[in-house]
Amino acid sequence: MSLEPRPAAAASRLLPDGIAYIDTRPTTTPRPMADASDDDGPTCAVCFDGWEVDGDQMPMNLGRCGHALCNGCVRRLKGANGSIICPTCKVVSTAACITKSYDMIKVLKYLRKENASTRIADLQGRVGELIAGKASLQSLHKPLVNLPEGTSLTQSQYYGLLKLMGDYTMKLRSLYRTSLHGTAYGDLLDRVGDKTRLVFIIRKDEYVFGASISAGLRLPDDPTDTNHYKCDVLRFSLAGHFAQPTIIEDIPPRYGHVTVAGREGGVFGERVFIGGFLALGPWMTADIRSCQLLTHRDDVPAGYTGVRDRFDHALLGGSFEFHADEIEILTVVAQ
Repeated sequence: MSLEPRPAAAASRLLPDGIAYIDTRPTTTPRPMADASDDDGPTCAVCFDGWEVDGDQMPMNLGRCGHALCNGCVRRLKGANGSIICPTCKVVSTAACITKSYDMIKVLKYLRKENASTRIADLQGRVGELIAGKASLQSLHKPLVNLPEGTSLTQSQYYGLLKLMGDYTMKLRSLYRTSLHGTAYGDLLDRVGDKTRLVFIIRKDEYVFGASISAGLRLPDDPTDTNHYKCDVLRFSLAGHFAQPTIIEDIPPRYGHVTVAGREGGVFGERVFIGGFLALGPWMTADIRSCQLLTHRDDVPAGYTGVRDRFDHALLGGSFEFHADEIEILTVVAQ
């Protein structure tokens, strides 16, 4: 018997169900096993349906050639012994080398999560417009209100803020963020300028809270002095303290006030002191993210689940003195 390899065209055999297969590879050269990275595109090569994480449209890898078919097509194409002829390249994969395409499934799970987050954000946008009576039949197919450019707020936090401020059609613009524009008091003043109707957003761990003031930051004539003036003050929580965004206190101009230090400040006091409860840059610290905040127990709304001190006062930042992860200031845009 000759041990010479047969010519490529001469290698033939019968597969289950009477299917003839012509092996065009030299019998002495084994084909390397493919891995999941050789998967096809976003659809099955047979039915052209898109991949799914599980079920009939779950991607299956044909180990001999690396092409991918959906689970449903794999079941339909299997022969009696479980082997499959790849419809793309005609290479036979045995049952033992047909596996789930784990890399593709991992990608699909990630995309599913991302798509779910996007859909939730879109739905939150539509709900806000529906409540405001602004949605039309056509508009329900797309998000109708965009977040302010550059804001740190999520879609749900933004709509929560609009709800607390009493106007879902209100437009805000982000002026300043410590992570983008610097943490010095001068950085804050340069970005805010003479804008009024300001909203301060503070982030600390899982907590998101802040205050809005009807006035702007009115600097004193003497840069070493401070300026104290009255205005509307609204303090609120957007996340981490209540089941939903909540107004903590709405202070009218008769009682609301703001204190602002000059650029050169003084030896004692704060850079910005809002409503007698929120201090930014206490003791004239260089980093504006240094904060002090305490909410008296009599002013804490029902349902508060955040941190309290030993006197039962609420500590929205987790402690009386804390270093914020982010401070953002927005302004209400004229309608």
